[in-house]
Formats: sequence, structure tokens, C-alpha cells
Amino acid sequence: ATVFDRCWSTSTWTAPACASLFSGLYPTEHGIVEGLMAHSRRKERQEDKGVAEIAPQGQRINAFAPDMVLLPQYLREFGYRCFGVATNPNIGPQIGFDRGFEKFIAQPEGTADQVAAWAEPWREELSSGEHPYFLYLHYMDVHKPYNRRAPWYRPPGGDGLDPGEARSEAEEAAEAYRSELRFLDEHLAALEQAWGWGDDTLVIVVSDHGEEFGEHGGIGHPFQMHAELNRILLMARGPGVQAQRVATPVAIHDLLPTLLDWLKLAPPVESSGQSLAPFLAGEAAPALDDRLLYAHRRKSKFRPLDLWGLNAGRWRLIQDEKGELQIFDIETDPIEQQPLERAGSPEQDARLRKALQDYVQAGISDRAVMREVE
Repeated sequence: ATVFDRCWSTSTWTAPACASLFSGLYPTEHGIVEGLMAHSRRKERQEDKGVAEIAPQGQRINAFAPDMVLLPQYLREFGYRCFGVATNPNIGPQIGFDRGFEKFIAQPEGTADQVAAWAEPWREELSSGEHPYFLYLHYMDVHKPYNRRAPWYRPPGGDGLDPGEARSEAEEAAEAYRSELRFLDEHLAALEQAWGWGDDTLVIVVSDHGEEFGEHGGIGHPFQMHAELNRILLMARGPGVQAQRVATPVAIHDLLPTLLDWLKLAPPVESSGQSLAPFLAGEAAPALDDRLLYAHRRKSKFRPLDLWGLNAGRWRLIQDEKGELQIFDIETDPIEQQPLERAGSPEQDARLRKALQDYVQAGISDRAVMREVE
């Protein structure tokens, strides 16, 4: 496969990041800054306190604007059949993630074997048809809560470990997470074999956010913008794709223009992402090393609280909900434990600070529509 070693998400949680994957836009552009789970938690707080005034939009959630063209719609236009399964409640019809799919199963939960079972009835129909197909499978196995998957989970004292070994909560979560990774990997291998994805099939594996295991005091993906949550997996294998590792920084919203370019289709009508097709082919790639990549995350309580991120090569700038700025050099400090006074030279530092502030001041687009949620 081609593996992108420095791929960044546009957020640190699911709905905004996947909206970027589907639209090729930043959250500030597509306007999807809240997921269904955040909506549900806000509604619970309202009910507990008995005051709907906490958030007047409490019964509504942001959804894709009607005129926004999403990845399945582009592919359908060019003759692809589009089917999808999502086991994350944020990826469903409430926000509009089913738009463009011929068939779409949205389940509030499900494991990798269940995803395969739900998709199985489509296999013969899609594989033997005259039209190419796009299959989107959204897994939740490597996501909190982490199950202890046998035979890969190692209990304290097992496999030659010290029987008296004590694990912290974060260490135990990380061990369970590793077993979930192996569990999912086995199921992906079985799925690939069952569906017969050979040299003529493009397979892309991507994550929407990372997980934290105590690096900054949390487990899972709390309200943070640090690298362990913002950095993601992106790898592709298929016809003409080179086996290589790419160090150039890229982002999740590059996937839409990349897919259309790789399939020799017309470019998207709008996108702030860049096509990575030349990288996949091992050709002379566009000069993206100096590219600035942004990220955003919102939490709504009595008022919206926003985190902002800027990825610029080795430098990461994070502005918290209070407007305070932290700077990290991920080449010397990959888990961001030592904030710096500045990013490189005074001139470079000033340029990056201004770029982040310009992004913050531009704000969130009001393009998304508010949809009633029962």
C-alpha cells in the first residue's frame, strides 16, 4: 500500500471529520461541527435541569446544506453504485450522510463481524454487476469503549508477564485497544477475501480521529486537539498504487479530490482538499510540504467552546477554548509534552500565528442547515 505517515484530520471527533471526508471541505466550510451524540448529551442536560433555554437549538442538529455535493453523489453521477454501512450513530441520515447512497444501513452500534454480515447480501449483486461500485464501511471496534478481544488481549500476569503487574487505567485501555486492532484486522482480511478484492480494486483504510491513552490526562477522544487525536491513518492499495511510505503532510479532506482524480473523473465542484493521486502512483507529487492544514472542534454547553489547530510540517499550533495558544515541535516532541515559546524563526512564528488567527476569525460557515431531531 501507499501509507501516509503524516495524515491529519480536520477535527478530533467523528461528525466534522467524516463530513470533511465526504465533502472535501474543512468543518468551517461545511458547517458540520456537532454530531448526534453531542446533541443527545445536550438534550439530556436540558432534561436534567428542566430548562430548554440552555440551548435554544436543543432539538435540532446541523446537517449538510442541500446544495452540497457529497462523495457518493459524485460517484453515482459517473455510474457507480454506492452502498454503505455505518455503526457510528453520528454517521446517519440525521446529518445527511446517507445522501447519494443507493442503499445505506445506519446502526447505532455493531462489531466488525456484524458489519460484514450486513454487507454480505450486497456482495453478489455488486460484484457481478455491470457497474463499478463504491462500498463505504464505518467501523467502531477501535473506538471507546474498548473490548478485550481474545486471543490478542493480554491480561495482567499472562504471557509471561509479572503476575503482580499493576496497570493504570490508561495502560489497560491501551491493551484492550490493541486487541481491538487485531480483531478488526482479522475481519478486514476475511472481508477482502470474501469479496475477492484483487488487483482491480482500490481499497482505502482511513480513520476519522485518533485515541488518547493518558498522554494529556484522558482516555478516548475527549475535548482536546493534541496530536494523538488529530493524527490519523490513511493507506491505499489498488491498481497502479505503489508500495511506499509518504512523509508529506496530508489531510482527510484530500480524499474526495484524490478519489475523483484517481478514477479519471471530473474534479469536485468545490473542495479545499488536494488530490493525492500523484503520490499513489509514485509520480512527481505536488509541492505540499509547506502546506498549512487546519482543524477545529466544538463543544456546546451554555455557549459554544472551540478548539483550533494548525499543522505546518513539524510545527503544531493549538488554541484552546480560552484563546490561549500552545506550540509544539512534533519532530522532537511527538506526544506534545513540551510547549515552546515560538515555532521556528521569529518570521515563521509570526506567519503561523497569523495564519491560525485568520482561520479562527473567519469563523464557522452558516451554510449547514438545522434539522429537527426526535
